[in-house]
Amino acid sequence: DQRVERGWRGGGGHARRGQRRGGGELRRQQRRRLHRVAHQAREQRVPRRLLRGGQRARLVARRQPLELLRAEVERVVLGDERQAAATRQLQRQRGGRARQQRGRRVRQGADLEVPLVLDFMEAALGTEKTVDVTRHVHCGTCDGDGLKPGAKPSVCGTCGGRGQVIQQQGFLRISTACPTCKGTGKIVAPADRCDTCHGTGRIRETSSVKVKVPPGIERGMQIRYVGKGEVGDPGAPPGNLFITMDVQPHELFKREGAETYCQVSVPYPVMVLGGEITVPTVHGEVQLDVPSGTESGKVFTLRGKGLDSVRARRPRGDHHVQTVVAVPTSVSGDEKKLLKQLADLQGSEVAEKGLWGKLFGG
Repeated sequence: DQRVERGWRGGGGHARRGQRRGGGELRRQQRRRLHRVAHQAREQRVPRRLLRGGQRARLVARRQPLELLRAEVERVVLGDERQAAATRQLQRQRGGRARQQRGRRVRQGADLEVPLVLDFMEAALGTEKTVDVTRHVHCGTCDGDGLKPGAKPSVCGTCGGRGQVIQQQGFLRISTACPTCKGTGKIVAPADRCDTCHGTGRIRETSSVKVKVPPGIERGMQIRYVGKGEVGDPGAPPGNLFITMDVQPHELFKREGAETYCQVSVPYPVMVLGGEITVPTVHGEVQLDVPSGTESGKVFTLRGKGLDSVRARRPRGDHHVQTVVAVPTSVSGDEKKLLKQLADLQGSEVAEKGLWGKLFGG
């Protein structure tokens, strides 16, 4: 009844307002308890669905008794918590993003990088090299445990065998490796250490690795060998080995990716009248037709005469040849006469004598 609900018309309004105040006090207590339960849920990091459940329960707070309201909130809280726990368990089984279980983490071995020096033609055409790599491997005497035969390690007293310690700075908690056992969770007495590796479980070993260099490799590129790096903790995989290429420059060829470049000198008559010349490429010599009237500095492109691409599904590059006029440093008497005749025909003035001949008349 609207009049009873609001208490502003009809007789007995004051009494009805008093009854409404009594019922309002009970509902306020219910709301406070509901807020308390929701606050506890937030402190326990219950999923956000709880808050929506709390809001739904708050909407029906005026229509349900306190017991039913509390049961509804507990059902939402416990139901979400059980569902969250089941989700975390499922993620652990599937290797999802769930938090890892407590305990010492095994560390993978470190990666190694070894440079390999190649000349230009070795990188262009491909080759095979042998590289000596020095790395740590598990000790064959103790199998990487660092113990003498029959000896057993003791549990670290600092971390309790977990291999990690927690440092708290205010509200921030940081987990780091135990400084006493270096993250192993175990302590080996000096008398029980292996005589070969002195308790480290590792020894240095030099081995040879055959490196197959593909054609067209460039400076700075790396070839990876999985499992050829430093050894890791017992049960952890070793690191990887990276061979870094250091390609030396060539006296004639230059390159930009798979494209190669060179410069050749062409006699003046060939540049004027045209002809065929022999030009070098990384794959051998080829013939190049020079048309008549070719200007000095002109670039000719030889398709498919460049380098192979180390990336799949890319064609071989091109070879670019720049032709320049070859100027002789000394000429014979007959050549000099012919050049003077050519200069007269072209109307060009040439020096008859050198500088000393002009000064002294010689």
